[in-house]
Amino acid sequence: MNGGYIHKVPSKIVEAPGFQIGALASQLPSLSWKVIANAQLESGKKSDIETQTTFDNSFRGLPFKRREVTKDDFEKLRVHCWNPHETPSIENVEMVFMVADTQDNRSVVGIFALDVKDNLYLLESKEVQHLILTDEEREKIDRMREQEARAKGIKFEPIETAEDMLKKQYLIKDGVGIIPTFALIDRQGHRTQEVQYFSKRLPNVMMYQRNRFANFYLAYFR
Repeated sequence: MNGGYIHKVPSKIVEAPGFQIGALASQLPSLSWKVIANAQLESGKKSDIETQTTFDNSFRGLPFKRREVTKDDFEKLRVHCWNPHETPSIENVEMVFMVADTQDNRSVVGIFALDVKDNLYLLESKEVQHLILTDEEREKIDRMREQEARAKGIKFEPIETAEDMLKKQYLIKDGVGIIPTFALIDRQGHRTQEVQYFSKRLPNVMMYQRNRFANFYLAYFR
């Protein structure tokens, strides 16, 4: 059912559990572990229906199902929610930090706070185009943005980088806030040189890289 093993005699499943041979047991070069791992990486990198369908049907052995969020999913998550009155503040937060997920043309940046009860809060989330800019680069981009804003009759917003978010104060009270202690950013797959430059320029930026086999294992057996 759904690609899972179905015992021929369910009453004997305890003493004779049986097994199901799948792609991982194949000796064919077309289904080697390296091929399967690359299929998983492509599926996660592109995140489109075609690669997800191919990975599910051809490698995981599960009929493809579109990932959808249902009301039941929300109800299951709701029981894990903290008290809405326990809002993060400068008094009860132990740490503020940043996590950045770099893509081909942008970086998804989140600013998180951890309070004294180990509740994790998302303080700010933005998709920024640049990790870091020189003064000259920033001036040139802001000049273009200002011209575009004036032409459209909208308010001009200066460019914001991941560096700007990392150096901002959060949870400000009486003019005092918390600056993120550190930042984590993925180092593999997208704009590697820019990520390395960003990390070298700022001492509190740490690059991380998940083990490829771990990624494959989690995706295959989830």
